[in-house]
Amino acid sequence: MSANPAPDVQPDYEVIVQLVDGTHAVPDIPPSMSVGQTVRYSSPAGTVSITFDQGSPFQTSSGEDITVIPDSTILLLQKAGDFFCRCFITLPSGQTVGWFAGENPQSGGDHHVGH
Repeated sequence: MSANPAPDVQPDYEVIVQLVDGTHAVPDIPPSMSVGQTVRYSSPAGTVSITFDQGSPFQTSSGEDITVIPDSTILLLQKAGDFFCRCFITLPSGQTVGWFAGENPQSGGDHHVGH
């Protein structure tokens, strides 16, 4: 992964995923981002997991898409385009809330990444 090992380095974008109504993991995604900038996903409600099922703006050093993004990892945006993500929060109780097809469409969002 193109992650940052230094814990005190701040990303260009901090995407906070909010727990809404106890069932939705709603991300606050910026309206546009650019290749070369960095992003971190987190939530005050628990541990976040972000998935990209149809392409990802993040890539490994060998050029493969990173499709599962772990909590609080800083990643480099490496690919331009529009990418839809699904968001999940694992609560301190161990319960996971977020995207479930047809039920919680708010638990995701589009990433618009330009050059």
